[in-house]
Amino acid sequence: MYRLKVNGIFIEFRQTLVTKQFKHMKQNYSLWIAGIFISLGFLFSISCNKSDDSGCNFTKTAKTVKLNSATVNISAVQLAVNNTFEGDEYTMVISVVGDDCNKMSILSLSTVVVTGGKLNRAFPIKSFADSGLNSTYGSLLSQSVNPVSQVSTDLASGTALFEDKGNKLYAIKIDGTVTDGTLFAFSGDVQF
Repeated sequence: MYRLKVNGIFIEFRQTLVTKQFKHMKQNYSLWIAGIFISLGFLFSISCNKSDDSGCNFTKTAKTVKLNSATVNISAVQLAVNNTFEGDEYTMVISVVGDDCNKMSILSLSTVVVTGGKLNRAFPIKSFADSGLNSTYGSLLSQSVNPVSQVSTDLASGTALFEDKGNKLYAIKIDGTVTDGTLFAFSGDVQF
């Protein structure tokens, strides 16, 4: 019998085939954290109603970045740094809105550096399954209001460059491809 403590609650379970497999799996909670951040970012951004002066379907700020060569406004950003078995994992979620206020794109990035290390250099982009220490994995979710559509894709390859400018301000430049082979680019300063 095993005893597991999660958030102060003890869970007891007997060793079975399932628990034997679980014991040997890579425990990476960052995907769950990224999913929570994406959900919260989306819910936060759609809280803006259409009756405001701008007529925008999403909340947006005056700060702009480049997404696939288009200038877009930042809607919301979130940064979490978690200690994992491999090192410190920086999880960034960046929501952006285009000029027409009809489409929101949410970029989620996770990069693992050595424990105590800084996110301040270039990292290769890898798939979630192949990622680990000193690499980045991520996804892009795009949501349109009219017509209603939602598309999600993972970053497949390329390079993610992070420059730590202090006070949670990062210059981010990404050049790569997504899983269908389409080119992907992102650049700009993001204040978390």
